Amino acid sequence: TTQPLQVTADVRGFAGRRIAEHLVLADEDLAATNTEAFPDRVTARPGRGATLDGGVLTSELPPVSWNVIRLSTSPAP
Repeated sequence: TTQPLQVTADVRGFAGRRIAEHLVLADEDLAATNTEAFPDRVTARPGRGATLDGGVLTSELPPVSWNVIRLSTSPAP
C-alpha cells in the first residue's frame, strides 16, 4: 500500500496496438473524499509513463490506485 507496482503485460496478440489512454484514480490520503469545497479531489486523471514496446506493455502504478490503460488500433489523433 505504500510502494508503486511495476506492471508488465505481453500484448503481442493484439498486433498494431498503441496506448490510447491511461487513467489513474489515486490519492495519497486513503480517506480522501470529494466535498463541496473540493469536488474534484478524487477523480480519474491522466496517467503517465505507460509504454508499449515490441508488444510488451509496462507501467508503474501508484500505490492503492485504480488504473485503466486502453489500447487502440486506430491512428493517434
